[in-house]
Amino acid sequence: MNFQDFMVKWQGKPVDFDGVFPNQCFDLAHQYVYDVLGLTNKTILAHPSACQIFDNFTETDYFDKIENTPTGIPLEGDIVVFKCTSALPFGHVCIFVEGDANKFRSFDANWPTGSLPHIQEHTYGYCAGWLHPKSIAPDLQSQLDQTRLERDRNWDWFTSVCTALGVGANVDAAVNEANKLVANDDTLVQKDKQIQELQTQLTDLTGQFNTLQTNHEKMRVEEAQLAVQASDLKAKFQQAENQLTEALGKLALLQQASQQPVLTGWRKLIMDFILKF
Repeated sequence: MNFQDFMVKWQGKPVDFDGVFPNQCFDLAHQYVYDVLGLTNKTILAHPSACQIFDNFTETDYFDKIENTPTGIPLEGDIVVFKCTSALPFGHVCIFVEGDANKFRSFDANWPTGSLPHIQEHTYGYCAGWLHPKSIAPDLQSQLDQTRLERDRNWDWFTSVCTALGVGANVDAAVNEANKLVANDDTLVQKDKQIQELQTQLTDLTGQFNTLQTNHEKMRVEEAQLAVQASDLKAKFQQAENQLTEALGKLALLQQASQQPVLTGWRKLIMDFILKF
């Protein structure tokens, strides 16, 4: 396992290497020595306090002891040790990731107190020095070099993402924003599902509307045909009514004529004469 894999594996997870006091900075350092450096002897770097692994250093077969100086800069994978002070009664230990002569970033546990493994920024205040592993064989060194290249690329990508998210180079803030994006994505998936359901309903309603519109057009045509038929019937009715009126008039004349006396002989001659004058 390389250092990059180690950080991915233990990021945000409690480490209890010795089974005594969980999630101490010492637990993470021992786990690193065991997982990455392959030193399976658990007594290596075993001391009551973190600062004593530097003050009482004896593991010269495995590490180079390097004192902190104003211009000194650890290498990736070096174990950085802080002195025991009133503020740090047991000191502190972490694994160097990157930095310069003024400040650096490292993989830490229990800094601040109770925190799980994460990337932490430090200055060199109270830093006693660091232990540089000797046990990295040439092939492991090649892997480390490759890991550094990948780390640089990943770091550039990470800072670009953080810049886009507006959170700065902050892992926790970036994770929180990423979780928000995931939650938003879940919300969008649900909204998309709702939209698809609404689109299906809209398609169904459109089909129903088209059917109603077709039926309405048929009824409109039928209504127009009925109007034409009604107009023809009205004309025929009017014609029949006129014929009936004419017949009734003729009938009335016949009735009137039938009620007048019939003149014959001398009476008809006398009446005709009278009418002439």
